[in-house]
Amino acid sequence: QTRDVLWSAQVDAAGVVTDRQLLGTLDSAERATLDAVEALHETTARTLKERFPETAIGVTAWNNRLAGLAGKGLLRESRRGTTKIYLPVTTA
Repeated sequence: QTRDVLWSAQVDAAGVVTDRQLLGTLDSAERATLDAVEALHETTARTLKERFPETAIGVTAWNNRLAGLAGKGLLRESRRGTTKIYLPVTTA
């Protein structure tokens, strides 16, 4: 009902994440954004805008999608200067 989504995973003795799965449902835009971040290993809203120009999605919209996924705990957010960088939560 609340559209909550979370990761489920195993961590082996060496600390490597395995058997990762998403529990819950993301809408198609959230899923596409999450897949893009995972494919790139880290990204910014500007990078996504440049990488997917055919979508006509602006930097602000990409940033909103990324921030929403970070708010759900599905991405990590860090900064390099004034730029927000987004990474999968399973990235060390």
